[in-house]
Amino acid sequence: MSLKGNLENFFFASILQLLYLEKKTGVLRVKHGNKEAKVFFDEGTIISASESRETIRLGNLLKTEGLLSDNQLRNFLAVAKEQGKTIGTVLIEKKIITSERLREINGKLVEDTLYDLFLWEHGDFEYLDGLPKLEGRAITENRTMDLILEASRRVDEMSILAKQIPSERTIMKMSRHISDNKEITLNTHEWRILSLI
Repeated sequence: MSLKGNLENFFFASILQLLYLEKKTGVLRVKHGNKEAKVFFDEGTIISASESRETIRLGNLLKTEGLLSDNQLRNFLAVAKEQGKTIGTVLIEKKIITSERLREINGKLVEDTLYDLFLWEHGDFEYLDGLPKLEGRAITENRTMDLILEASRRVDEMSILAKQIPSERTIMKMSRHISDNKEITLNTHEWRILSLI
């Protein structure tokens, strides 16, 4: 089966649902400008996803998880390039992370890539049947329908946020209207975001 179109005429969720329900094995490519993403399917199950900025995203995720500093990331990227290996392979060989931890991180990376694709309003897509070539690529088993539901929830939240923060150029600052006796309870990621404001 070959399927082509653009995101102006087809919702990304509808494409994923169709491929899931038809139990397709192959690759879905989505392109917009200089951005390209691929979603790999095995009998309707999403087993991997990648995008043109994948190395940058993986590096940011490794830093966010507290596994690497900026300098360490640069050094390991250089080693990986020099040796012709993936950064994940180098990190496992250097005993920075375990293969299980890398699998978890790659699973998160696949999810984040898919969630970002749901925000693309423009772009062309093409699906082609066939066994995907996944040499050196992380394979995860993502529940397609769960991903669609979570992505839809996130898109709804983004539309609410877009109304509250209409421009990406908006500069945030701490509110002066916090009562002294009110305790602020935030998780680790929220504290990181707050520290950037």
